[in-house]
Amino acid sequence: MRCRPSSGLTRCLLQLYILLKISLNQPPPSGAVIYWIMNETEKILNEHLRHAVLSASEEVAEEARMHHRFKPNKGKLELAITKKVSTDGLTAWVTIDRTQAPYGPFVHEGTRPHVIRPTWKKRSLRWPKPQGWATPKGNFVFAKKVNHPGTEADPFLYNALDAESAEVEKIFSRHVGFALEEIENAFGD
Repeated sequence: MRCRPSSGLTRCLLQLYILLKISLNQPPPSGAVIYWIMNETEKILNEHLRHAVLSASEEVAEEARMHHRFKPNKGKLELAITKKVSTDGLTAWVTIDRTQAPYGPFVHEGTRPHVIRPTWKKRSLRWPKPQGWATPKGNFVFAKKVNHPGTEADPFLYNALDAESAEVEKIFSRHVGFALEEIENAFGD
């Protein structure tokens, strides 16, 4: 019998254990032994799944850092793409660290057309004059308000997950295979 990661893991592990024990002509395990085997297999499987989660999340984060449509400005947004892992290590998120790049979600999700006005303490908006603009004085442009046309979304995190889905699946298959091998070696004697 060949256990595949897609078959029910608990059933697969029990069948593997029972086949190994039957082949050695040993009596069937008691309830306490089955409980112990299940605990040990869960520990082994969780350890390998933690490694898979870390590898897969880093793969997706790296893809997001490398392939996007936004124009990098000092690389802050690229550096803000991070992975966060749950305390048990079985869940991970690839996200934008808003403390490093507070504008990140607006780049990722886009914005609708909107009016930009100065803050209540300021009387006007100011930004550096673009190259080639002829203004009467100074190196800045001033305005009371700006009609911003909005920005197109660049869903680089979603795109990275889509692009790396096959690789993520391979990572998990490989680590579940390692876990099944280790379980077979642990209980095969």
